Amino acid sequence: MKKSAILLFLLMLSCFAMRAEEFGEPVSVPKESSRDVDALATYIKENCRDTRQMLWSLQNWLSENVVYDLSTSDVQTKYKMTGLANWTLRNRRGVCANFSSVFCEVSNRMGIPMFTIEGYTPNINIKGLSGGHMWCACVIDSVPYLFDPTWGSGSVNAEDPRDYRKHLEPKYFMVSPDSLKESHVPFDPLMRLGAKGSSDQTNGDTMNPPAEENVSWLDSLTAYFQLDSLEQKKALYDRIVRNGDKNRLAVAYAANVKHAIDAYTLEAQQNKYERIIYQISDLHNRIVDLNFVSPGAERSMQNKIVELRTELNDAVAQTNSVTTSVLAKPAREIRTYLQDLLRKVDKCESMLKKKKR
Repeated sequence: MKKSAILLFLLMLSCFAMRAEEFGEPVSVPKESSRDVDALATYIKENCRDTRQMLWSLQNWLSENVVYDLSTSDVQTKYKMTGLANWTLRNRRGVCANFSSVFCEVSNRMGIPMFTIEGYTPNINIKGLSGGHMWCACVIDSVPYLFDPTWGSGSVNAEDPRDYRKHLEPKYFMVSPDSLKESHVPFDPLMRLGAKGSSDQTNGDTMNPPAEENVSWLDSLTAYFQLDSLEQKKALYDRIVRNGDKNRLAVAYAANVKHAIDAYTLEAQQNKYERIIYQISDLHNRIVDLNFVSPGAERSMQNKIVELRTELNDAVAQTNSVTTSVLAKPAREIRTYLQDLLRKVDKCESMLKKKKR
């Protein structure tokens, strides 16, 4: 029995060695070549033979040079992805968002389309951590691969997250979505990337149900990335709501997405108001200056009135879709402005009719 156990251990070691070897020897990056994402990407790409070695070298660099530091959690709210990645390269510390931003940004600059996934980690009970997490993914030759540059770089003491130990962990590098489905649950069900639904590990919370049948995750993913930023957020929110995940982190994430949609919507309607008010003023002045209304001029101005009224009614409807409570007051104010403009359009139409008579 003891001999069998030793043989099994040796077999596991050989499998580990084969897996690490297939990625190629990671390149050693000079300090001056890691000052920002562009420099790091250029050096790794120029010194690696293929995609796997580039990514493996990047993961190795993160493990050797970046320390997990829970005190930096608020930094991610101050930067977008590139800014966060460069901050991390300068400070050499961070949390999952920092590790993932570097991995994603450098990979993209090396010509490897990488994106981040936000989600949570069931049954991870580390003092001071919420369970929210971020990792990375890419699709190569229609095959999805997951990367967790944070867990792949080291681990923390469950009782004291400040006790961080660096060690390169290949089992979180370039693996199938199915292999991490129990430990990495995306808020967005599309980001399961074809993996089947996870089992319930959240003390009664409902995790991601099975994906819809007869729907290609790759086609859906491709279509999603072709949308603009607002439409992506709307599609994301719709999927989260349909998914019905009641995990507290998933619910909070959905609320944040809705807030972002509502804030963008209000900003767009405010911009529309500022643009239309000048058009109404111009139309009003044209009508006032008229001594005679020709059929052509009447049609042109009447068409403009219809166009403005349609735009304003759409803007009011968009404002009515805002349900985030903290945005209720600005939504009411913008709606009041828009309704005032509708009254001005009505006045222009009334003036045009009088001029015609």
